[in-house]
Amino acid sequence: MMNIAIIIPTLMSGGAEKQSLYLAKELSKKYNVYLIVLKKHMIEQKLLNIIENTNVNKVFLSGNLIKNMINIYSEMGLFDINTFKSTFDPLFKIKNFSGSMFKLILVLNI
Repeated sequence: MMNIAIIIPTLMSGGAEKQSLYLAKELSKKYNVYLIVLKKHMIEQKLLNIIENTNVNKVFLSGNLIKNMINIYSEMGLFDINTFKSTFDPLFKIKNFSGSMFKLILVLNI
């Protein structure tokens, strides 16, 4: 079954947010739908009620971009740590501050 991700910044009262939820609800009848909200601290429960009792997978994010991307791919079943590490292996070998921070982010998120 096809995976569909609907990514929105917040779930605060608004037309685009509500339409995104209705779209997710309808698409979830035929597809694996992931509703991804980038700011988990900006969610109104009354809007979440629209997709209650549906197959919509909800992912609420916060924090840095790398952490969020790893979480999105993990939730969708697309993340394989071994593939990720081999792809970014050169970054693990960097001895400077950026390389150390990259390793720290991976350790904290996985």
